[in-house]
Amino acid sequence: SFLFSLIRDPTSTAISKFFHFIVTIGQVVPTARNFINDLKQSHNALVHLRDLTVDPKLRMIGIHNATAGNFTILPVNYTAVVDDILQAYDFIAITERMDESLVVLKLLLNLTMKEILYIAPARSQGSYSNGSTATRPCVYIMPSFLTPEMNDYLQSDDWKRRIVGDELLYMAAYKSLDRTIDALGRDRVQRILSQFKKAQAYVQAQCQGQIRSMCDENGNVVRNKTCYIWGEGCDYQCLNSLTLPSEFLDDE
Repeated sequence: SFLFSLIRDPTSTAISKFFHFIVTIGQVVPTARNFINDLKQSHNALVHLRDLTVDPKLRMIGIHNATAGNFTILPVNYTAVVDDILQAYDFIAITERMDESLVVLKLLLNLTMKEILYIAPARSQGSYSNGSTATRPCVYIMPSFLTPEMNDYLQSDDWKRRIVGDELLYMAAYKSLDRTIDALGRDRVQRILSQFKKAQAYVQAQCQGQIRSMCDENGNVVRNKTCYIWGEGCDYQCLNSLTLPSEFLDDE
């Protein structure tokens, strides 16, 4: 077996979650007060640590009092939890270093270049995504922004206290990725990463106009979408049909 997962910068995760689920889906006005109140909900604390821990007793870390302003963290040795997670997982990818992570995963599992390629999704900030109800099948994804008051809270001791465990895990996974790259050979990884980016540009051009999500650029429902489900994996049909030129396969 091969156990792997993905982690994102904890603060970026919280900002994205607020604007996607609370503002875009929940239709909450993105004021600084609503933003800070949402981040103070205990379910937003230590998200990565709870999700990645292999110890079921630790999945309730920081969930004691789910009331804004009444936040309790269970007494946990974060360093020990992070060490246990790194020992349990064979690989943890970094969202901010996704392409590097995919190349490393390719080398660790002896994958082909084609198996790690993806098309940049149309479903992103400033576009449309699937909604949560039949009356709102497509919703406009509100771009994230930070007001001075929002940013002040993100720099506060209170917020840093809430994400201290996730920060430790994120930085440990980040450094682990660097160590894995060094072990595989940094020059080798960089060479394959260069090939990957060229292959990515190639498939992006080849699949242009062939990928259809569940919502178009005007917010209308697309009936003949090419996705696995909802707006996910909409590039698989085109990618599966392509044969990569040999120039992208030097390492295989």
